Amino acid sequence: RRRHTRLQGDWSSDVCSSDLNVSDDLSSLGKYGVKKVYHIADDKYNQLDARLYSKALASVVETSGAQVVVVSNNLTGKAVAPRLSVALKAGLVAGAVGLPDTSSGFVVKKAVFSGKAFANINITTATKIIAISPNSYSTVAGEGNAEVQKISGPDVDRKSTRLNSSHLVISYAVFCLKK
Repeated sequence: RRRHTRLQGDWSSDVCSSDLNVSDDLSSLGKYGVKKVYHIADDKYNQLDARLYSKALASVVETSGAQVVVVSNNLTGKAVAPRLSVALKAGLVAGAVGLPDTSSGFVVKKAVFSGKAFANINITTATKIIAISPNSYSTVAGEGNAEVQKISGPDVDRKSTRLNSSHLVISYAVFCLKK
């Protein structure tokens, strides 16, 4: 349902969550390296609306000062990440199979040719977005608790932007990283 990841290196991480029926203890994301969770609890997020989600995420990224945004390369990520990329003027790598190598730039490995080969892509923009393919990255639990901050989402005209979904509730988490 939700994929949590311990983030490696000198990155601190925040998460923006838009799951309305949260049964999990969001502070437990601290076990995976998350320092702060921004939780948007609003009826507007009952259905996937790429424009609404991207506007809310852009607001969180700008407010938090995040330099890197990590999303899942699932239906929601594929709908939201390109819009978020435009809103933030951020470079985007979709279909990544791991976190970036920062030893010489900001190089992200991604699957190409239906997964038969890999490409290493250097993102040079100030803000970067990585859409990681599901199940391409292992998780490691540690210890700790994250601070949970409830926020309200922005107002957006919702004409013709809602995607139909067979899900009753969309659960989504985005990692926003700061060096």
